Amino acid sequence: HFVQDAFASFLAPFLPLLISKFGLSMLLAGFLTIAFRLPSLLSPLFGYISDFVDSRLMVIITPATTAIAMSLLGVAPSYAALCMLLMFAGISSTVFHTIGPVMVASVSGSNLGRGMSFWMTGSELSRTIAPVVAVSVVSMLGFEGIYPVMAVGIFASLLLYINLKGL
Repeated sequence: HFVQDAFASFLAPFLPLLISKFGLSMLLAGFLTIAFRLPSLLSPLFGYISDFVDSRLMVIITPATTAIAMSLLGVAPSYAALCMLLMFAGISSTVFHTIGPVMVASVSGSNLGRGMSFWMTGSELSRTIAPVVAVSVVSMLGFEGIYPVMAVGIFASLLLYINLKGL
């Protein structure tokens, strides 16, 4: 949950850079957040779909897909591409947050409170740390050079695959 929400938290510190890069008005900049959050309206649909497919796979791929989309914001060639990347990341984040708590509950057994507290702590820590990490990476690599950080999300998906394949 930490890695998933860390990449989702990149949008806020990147907004000034995106505004500058694309010469966005406040209206268009505000729509970027809408593009990222709009897919959350599809949560019931993703919950329904998870009843018919292997939900483990859905949870496993989401940190990587969110990381890839958010890490490519710096190299997006146009505003339309930016919106598409954010919608893709939003869909990925929505899938993770729709199915993830159910999986946590199933693996927590009689320690549901402990399992959910780890789930929530990962999320809250990421929202605290991720903006600092995002700004640090931009200062070191430049906004167009941030894409290598997607490796963290890909690695998180690999760890999920290893740890969830037996469930």
